[in-house]
Amino acid sequence: MKEKDWDKDWLYFTKRARRGVFVLLTLFIIIAIFPRFYDNYFYKPIAYKVGDIVTENPSKEIVEKSHKQYVIPEKPFNPNTIDKEGWMRIGLSEKQAQMIINYLKSGAILKTKSDVKKLYPITDELYNLLEPMIDLPTTRHKEEFAQYENNTESKKESPISIKNNLLIPISINTATEEELLQVKGIGPFFAREIIKLRDAYGGLISLNQLLTIYKMDKERLDLISPMLIVNESEIKKININSASLERLKRHPLITIDMAKSLVYYREHEHPFKTVDEIMLTPYIDKKVYLEIKPYLTVD
Repeated sequence: MKEKDWDKDWLYFTKRARRGVFVLLTLFIIIAIFPRFYDNYFYKPIAYKVGDIVTENPSKEIVEKSHKQYVIPEKPFNPNTIDKEGWMRIGLSEKQAQMIINYLKSGAILKTKSDVKKLYPITDELYNLLEPMIDLPTTRHKEEFAQYENNTESKKESPISIKNNLLIPISINTATEEELLQVKGIGPFFAREIIKLRDAYGGLISLNQLLTIYKMDKERLDLISPMLIVNESEIKKININSASLERLKRHPLITIDMAKSLVYYREHEHPFKTVDEIMLTPYIDKKVYLEIKPYLTVD
């Protein structure tokens, strides 16, 4: 009897104990079913758009962003004559633009479109955008020119192999394309390039300037020189006291910084009395002065 009572006592829980057991069982059930319940009723997977995901190749995103920064010139341009501000308008930084200007000032000449691609600040993407507007022969033209020169029949017809049709030398600063074609060594290509070069400068002060033309070498220059004369009085000079900033910086030898300093000096100091006074402005040293002096006037 005592043993039976002992069993009942062992199975008997006080009211306080029963509450504790109930609380523990409730917590256990909550812990067991809560994760599944949360996933079904509360968790909502985040919907990502393809464009919001960072790609493994961030360079593509950078290219797309940089593409929007470029402003392609509306008209063809010669990269040998474009100034620092011009490169910056396209989308290069000031440092990148100055790098190109310094490279060209060192005596380098961009003779074909593909030469522009070799400039350090010019990316493949930017080159592809600029290429149609670059006013230089293409690689294809270069190959055609070489093929033309290597062709026997072409050589027979080329102006370089015929006698001069001129009796007296002609002025390179006023000669027409037709007159230039009469000179032994000058064909249609060189006639056009000579006129294009002299128009950019306002005239030539030396026949050596022709060496900046693509495919013009010393041998050809020596051949055509006897029939060409340079007359500096025919140069179209720029009046530095009245020329606008745009007119000044358009000259191949005048950078945007030089143009601004000339305008600032004449407006805040006094009009230039002589061309020599340009050496009083920043960016123009004696070497630069000697190069641009023939193209300037104060009258």
